[in-house]
Amino acid sequence: MTILGSEGRAPRSVDANTTQPYGDSPPDEIDVSKLFAVVRRRWRVLSIGVIVGLALGLAYVATTTKIYQSAVSISLDTVEAANLRELSGVQSVPLTESQVTTELEIIRSEAIAEQVVARLALQDNAVFMTRPQTGVSRLKRLAGKLLSGSAEWILPQSSDIPPLPPSAEDQEAARRERAVSILLGNMGVKRLRDSRIVSISYSALSPDLAARVANAIAEVYITDQLESKYDSTERATSWLKQRSDQLREELAQLDAEIERYKLANGLVSVSGTDTSDSELARLATQLSQAQTILVSLEAKQRRLQEIVERGDTSAAVSATATQAITSELRSRFLDTLKDYNSLVSRLGAEHEQSLRLKGELDQIQFLMFEEIKRSERITRNDIALAEEEVRRLRFAKAKKEEELGAGSEAIRKLRELERNAETVRGLYTNFLQRYQQSLQEQSFAVSDVRIINNAQVPGRASSPDAKRIAVLSALLGLILSGAGVAFLEFRDNKIRTEEQLRDALGFEFLGSLAAVGGGRISLPFGSRKAEAGTSEIDLPAILKHGVKKPLSTFAETLRAIKMAIMLKAQADPMTPTGTVIGLMSCFSGEGKTTVSANLAALLASQGHKVMLLDADLRNPGLTRALQRPVEHGLVEILLDDADWRSAVVSDRETGLDIIPVKHGRAVHTSELIGGQGMRTLLSALKQDYDYIFLDLPPLAPVIDARAGLPLIDGLVFVVKWGATNLRDAEKVLQRDPRIREKAVGAILNFFDARKAQAYGDYGASYYYSAAYRRYYHD
Repeated sequence: MTILGSEGRAPRSVDANTTQPYGDSPPDEIDVSKLFAVVRRRWRVLSIGVIVGLALGLAYVATTTKIYQSAVSISLDTVEAANLRELSGVQSVPLTESQVTTELEIIRSEAIAEQVVARLALQDNAVFMTRPQTGVSRLKRLAGKLLSGSAEWILPQSSDIPPLPPSAEDQEAARRERAVSILLGNMGVKRLRDSRIVSISYSALSPDLAARVANAIAEVYITDQLESKYDSTERATSWLKQRSDQLREELAQLDAEIERYKLANGLVSVSGTDTSDSELARLATQLSQAQTILVSLEAKQRRLQEIVERGDTSAAVSATATQAITSELRSRFLDTLKDYNSLVSRLGAEHEQSLRLKGELDQIQFLMFEEIKRSERITRNDIALAEEEVRRLRFAKAKKEEELGAGSEAIRKLRELERNAETVRGLYTNFLQRYQQSLQEQSFAVSDVRIINNAQVPGRASSPDAKRIAVLSALLGLILSGAGVAFLEFRDNKIRTEEQLRDALGFEFLGSLAAVGGGRISLPFGSRKAEAGTSEIDLPAILKHGVKKPLSTFAETLRAIKMAIMLKAQADPMTPTGTVIGLMSCFSGEGKTTVSANLAALLASQGHKVMLLDADLRNPGLTRALQRPVEHGLVEILLDDADWRSAVVSDRETGLDIIPVKHGRAVHTSELIGGQGMRTLLSALKQDYDYIFLDLPPLAPVIDARAGLPLIDGLVFVVKWGATNLRDAEKVLQRDPRIREKAVGAILNFFDARKAQAYGDYGASYYYSAAYRRYYHD
């Protein structure tokens, strides 16, 4: 036990509405040392919370069905598919961001799920149809069964006709629908960052089933994509063929109509031959062919010029597909591009071999563009020649028409029929080309998706994660127990630290006293009561503990109290003779009587003249501890003006004088304690004694102690450690500010040094009590 003596410091003023029980830290700051102190004193609660949380987490893991997850990776819009389409002459269009999102939703669709269920017959797979269970779900299911059974027992049975059982088809459809729902619920589809890579995962109770279902989802999606492309291409091909056949028949009818019109109008040449064999017909045919060639050359020239301006490599490859000169360059470019893509996917774009192939691609691309530029120049020259040929044929045709009377109405009608026929012929040619292209796409079905990594059978369960659940459950238990500790700390208003005495109650801390002999005043077994009429007694050992053990921490605290009393007496010039000290507490049971008797006995053993008055007239605990009949006591002295010397009893060992109380006579005890009789008695005692101690009653139940405040020179306040409520003590002390003014200081009684180390600051005196033990002999 460690003692702190009085330093003559005035108690701090304490705001009645503000309580700061631990030190001087501002309320908006966190004191780490106090947090550690809370952990030290509440570690058992925190440990129980962690253990319970961990146990619940492990119970959850033990009762939860294991889940296995397997994933397959697929690539949308692959480079290989684009290269194959280029080689086959099929137009290639890369996927946009919105189209990628659409493909993800297609993978998640019920249509894909239904095909997977049908392919693997999942509705008949017992493992697949079984839902995972946890400890909570098992309890809920058991509770549901019990409640449903109770309801059937309590509620009367309905007399209605029961519904017909479902048919086998309905049951099969329900199983398929449930299987689709389970598949969609356990399937996960996510895009890896901003790439075209998609991960398809599936969770199942069986590791083999998880891998099979994940692979089946990818395969069904690829098959569905191919079938969708094939169906759309087939519909387009059928429509194009139908339209081409219609245009062919229409063209044949127009040609036949032209021939009939010629015959009907006698449109023949000068030599008498038929118009179809005439020079005019030949010129018209040549002019049409020349115009067609001119249009084709102009389109080709614009296409080549656009490729050169945009630098479109894919278009350059397609444009050189039919040129014999660049066939070797085109073949080299595609082979090098394929090797380059393969190296980039395996080694990265910055690898030495990838950079070398990139250089070769750039060189081949340069040569291809140079060839395209040369072809564009040649095509430009061909256009000039074709334009000249068209002008020549138009002039020759106009001249021939003039010779044959082309200005007539019949010739104009014939020319109109021929123009219509040429228009239909152009449409027929266009649709026929598109029909051939559609046939090529239909016969060369290329999937834009390929599987990168097949789903593998997982070696361990993905859920529940025992380590993660154990950590989270322990953390949750720690948080909940921490909340409980916070609640306990909030509710804990007991006084345990010297800071609370000094800062909250405004008392100087004088020291602490450990519990002695169980903390209650009692006589040893077999002790005898003092006989009536004797003036000498033997105080119980508990009331002389400081005398019996003068080198103990208990005695050192009593000496500290004496030092504080002496300092106060020296500072008060109004106390020329004996000093009157009152000992009081807020509540009963705080050990005030034991402290007063031990303090008085210690001072008496040191040679001082000491008087101890049992001033608790309603509950005289000190008198009961003397174990002797009282004929004359304090009440008789105050009421009957009896001689105080006739009521004094003395301890044989220490010479301490005591005036007990004869219990039962006093009614207005506060008037006796604060009246003129008590003043007269104390004045007489001061003449013969150095110290007069008053064992006053507690402040909370009665006002006797407050009534005696004007008669005492100082008071020692006794607080029971770990039991006295701080807020209640503040309320009691706020009733009379004279208590703090008169106070010499306060002590913590029933002190537990081991537990006290977990309270207050590291700088508190009792925190180092273990280091002070060498100075004491308890």
